[in-house]
Amino acid sequence: MSNPSITADTPHPSPQIHMEGNRFTHLETTLDKVDDSVQSVAGNVARIQALYAANSATFSAAYKALNDTGGGIFIRDLLEPVKKVLDALNVVAQANPWIGIAVTAFKLIVDLEIERRSNDRRIEALIFSQTDMMSALLELRYIKDVGLAMFKSNGIPSRFQRVLQAVKMSINECGLAMDTYKKQKFLGKFFRSKQWKDKFENIAKGLLDHKVEITFALQANMALGVDQIQDGVSSVNVKLDMVIDLLRRPTPQEEKMESELRKLGDYNIDTVREREDLLRQLAPLAAQYDATTTEDVAGDQSKKKPLERSLLDSVQLEVDVLIEQNRSYFEVKLETQTRRLQDVISLSTKRIITKLGDGPYKRVHDPDLRHIWKDMNWHGAVKVRSFVAALQDYFVDRFEAHEQSGVHSLSAIDATLIPHSPILSEFGSDIEGMVDAPSNFNEFEAEKWCLKYLSSAYLRAIAEVIDDDFSGFVKISEANNFAASRPANWTLLKWIAYWADGTSPFLFEFYPHSSYIQMLRVKVLPENAWTAGAYLDITQLYLLRYVIRDLDPFYVQDGDMLDIMATRMRYEEERLRPVLEKIHYNIDVVQDFFGKGRIETYLFPLLYLVLRRHYQIIQLAAVEILDERVFENARSTIDSIWLAVSGRIDQVEAEFKLQKLKADREFRRFGNGIYFRAYKRRNDSPFEYTDRIHAAPSFILPFVEEISLDTGRIIDPLAEAHEDVGPLSPNALDFPLQFKDLAAAEFGAERARAERYAALSAQKYIWENMPRPWSDATEFTDGDATALEDLEGSLKQLPEATQAQYGALAALELRKTLKVHWCECDSCGMDPIVGHRWTCANCKNFDYCNSCETHGPKAKLDEDTFHKETHSMVYIRDPISIGAAQRRRQESTTLFAQGRPGRACDGPCGRNDVSLIWYACFECDYYRCEDCFKEQHPGSHDTSHHILKIKQRGCDMDARETLLRDERPEESGTMKFGERLEKKIEQQFNTFEKRFNAFEAAFEARFSALEEIIKGLKSAGVSFSE
Repeated sequence: MSNPSITADTPHPSPQIHMEGNRFTHLETTLDKVDDSVQSVAGNVARIQALYAANSATFSAAYKALNDTGGGIFIRDLLEPVKKVLDALNVVAQANPWIGIAVTAFKLIVDLEIERRSNDRRIEALIFSQTDMMSALLELRYIKDVGLAMFKSNGIPSRFQRVLQAVKMSINECGLAMDTYKKQKFLGKFFRSKQWKDKFENIAKGLLDHKVEITFALQANMALGVDQIQDGVSSVNVKLDMVIDLLRRPTPQEEKMESELRKLGDYNIDTVREREDLLRQLAPLAAQYDATTTEDVAGDQSKKKPLERSLLDSVQLEVDVLIEQNRSYFEVKLETQTRRLQDVISLSTKRIITKLGDGPYKRVHDPDLRHIWKDMNWHGAVKVRSFVAALQDYFVDRFEAHEQSGVHSLSAIDATLIPHSPILSEFGSDIEGMVDAPSNFNEFEAEKWCLKYLSSAYLRAIAEVIDDDFSGFVKISEANNFAASRPANWTLLKWIAYWADGTSPFLFEFYPHSSYIQMLRVKVLPENAWTAGAYLDITQLYLLRYVIRDLDPFYVQDGDMLDIMATRMRYEEERLRPVLEKIHYNIDVVQDFFGKGRIETYLFPLLYLVLRRHYQIIQLAAVEILDERVFENARSTIDSIWLAVSGRIDQVEAEFKLQKLKADREFRRFGNGIYFRAYKRRNDSPFEYTDRIHAAPSFILPFVEEISLDTGRIIDPLAEAHEDVGPLSPNALDFPLQFKDLAAAEFGAERARAERYAALSAQKYIWENMPRPWSDATEFTDGDATALEDLEGSLKQLPEATQAQYGALAALELRKTLKVHWCECDSCGMDPIVGHRWTCANCKNFDYCNSCETHGPKAKLDEDTFHKETHSMVYIRDPISIGAAQRRRQESTTLFAQGRPGRACDGPCGRNDVSLIWYACFECDYYRCEDCFKEQHPGSHDTSHHILKIKQRGCDMDARETLLRDERPEESGTMKFGERLEKKIEQQFNTFEKRFNAFEAAFEARFSALEEIIKGLKSAGVSFSE
């Protein structure tokens, strides 16, 4: 009988061994191998058992958390086991590296989801289901001969390979579904709730099936090495019906929405989902339940707004389609998370294992910092002030020594710093060669100018970037993180100088973009005006401008500092741009893509690239009709960046309060004051934003006068400074142009049929969705319906590309025909106003439709309405954003002052002061009396311009406007402004005096009456106690 052969895992055959002239026999050599193998397996088993024993408390905590959650229904119960099970899995993975494929996938999803704390119990239930599945791998600790199992075939049984691969795929698909679900607005979640619940239930069942597969794989493949597979696996299971109950139970918000849905009438959910008019009625309630809402600057919640195209997609598209659309974005997130995890693992594997008695400086990675740490004999942490002072002394001493000796004696490696402890990592040889060598002096000899930034004047700035937890101490880990975060080939001295003062001039690179974007808004095509204006007027964009704007506009720019600033800018652009391009500049959570550390490290380069992209989109919107979702995604991205900034402000504010510091004062100094203005203004009302912007036009709109010019005369402001910033290529858009190539459907007989189809489609939409006062003029008859059905039937015979062209032409016709202003006529009640709109220049929220303003009569106004028929009105032909309308009302004050009596009509009559009503243009030098305005010929004035209807006589303007107006025209040529002002003040004083005297008389009368009543009561015997 032959002996079983045991093959040692050696790369080369063992040579014949000779010792003192004796030759070992083949049997003796084989027995020696067997003994070595047995000792190796025994050593592995002993090491693994010791590992498990040392972490027994970790396993106990994980099992206890799972048992305590059995039957729990609260979110906190579901989240409790996740961290503890993950800690236990990390211990098992150390003994069984081959399960890392599943553990790593699980950890990535947990890191993405747990930190957000979305408080959505369906998401929490799915995370718990993953945790429960992964807990089955904890049973590997009961396999005593795991060392032998790992010794054979690298310890990865084939069945386990398949199971772990399937587990990884399921975890990633679960993460994709959760990420897609969280991106949807509440209205989309509600109307697709059944599909989402079905999807999540199938995922939960699949995860439970994988847990069973893991258990069977352990039994089937490791049976010879298992003392017992404890049937406690089932005891830690949460029953599937409990998870399904959590997934399917409606939330209070969903129950409230169902109640509102029933109030709409006898509509089923599928009907409402396809009716935009019904969805708009539910949108205000749904917006309250969304975690974040993007608000425009005007912030007028009383005015209706169109439903975003992305919201309609969320409501109307199938769940599987939404998930597939989000797949590429989610994969980028996973890539980012994977790189981040690999960096952490790489850093941990490069740790130096020091022997007992070695100093803490051995844990410092940077050679310069390591030298300082040893020389100062510091321990785990050091005060920030002492740290900066030591840095200054160190670098000053090196420069002085070099200048005195003329040789680079300090660049030699200090032999006493070479570690004596063993290096256990495979990267040990790399570490050993680099840890203790100070930077070569030649590398920063030309950087002597950086020394001035190590002075006490820059102590706070340096402390902020190194001292992450605001403790006032620099820990070894913080010093390592700071040194490791610098760009390649940057010296430590340059990196310190950059953070001491390099961020201030940075801001000058970004502010022009935000202002220039506003300048180009007047060039946007009418079909893009609403969506572009909605982006430009969001509050978050204005708040971010407060961050961008430098506190010190008179900053003296250092040439050397500007050089490293430019280098840093290029470095960050190269790092951020590939990620932004992969996700089409559509950011939902900033930290998921760019890191969870201090946002200041990449905020400005990120803003620069994003605003540069949006500037190019605005340029493209001036020549192409864009998909609404392009601007909706731009709004969402700005909103996400502001959420990250706001979160950082909250974090810093909490640290200030913890240290009992005044936040107002500290924010002015923190990070060169980048958060100060945003911190002060973030709680302002939206109207306050608008008022402040127009009160200080040099801040947000430094070129107001240029904006008021004719759009044809506006010059691209970046043409000279940034020649490479041209319109965005349509191919770079995340949504292709729908109206790009329509020529194929616009010739011959096909053109007539296409135009007929487009007109009937628009007519049908208006008839079904628009208010009756307007849609009655475009009645959609039975004959029209039959004709449209015939056309739709004939289109089905055409190629899909041609059908798409017809559909795009119909959509374009609707956008050109349907001028929907998302507000209500305050006279006839048309809601929304369709056609031309007139908004009051004196009231904040008052509008007329064209019929009510032009023909009248006006309906009786409510008692609480302050509008008067003598107010001037702004004529708006094409839909604009609420913020743009607010600006027009504010700009009307200036235009009203220009339209004073005495100016001649620019129309055919050319007469002076013949009309009580005048019309002036906001964009060009247009001034007409009422007769000439009504009789003007088509083409005599750009119809896209906004008109102010000025009512000259008896205008009930506010005090500021009244002072600008002559009280009596006949005195305008003789009475000076000062005399008129004095006279007006006297009139106001006389009015006040009359009102006061009347009030005083009324008071005296009431007081006298009261005295008479009291006397009467006393005479009747009524007593009054003191």
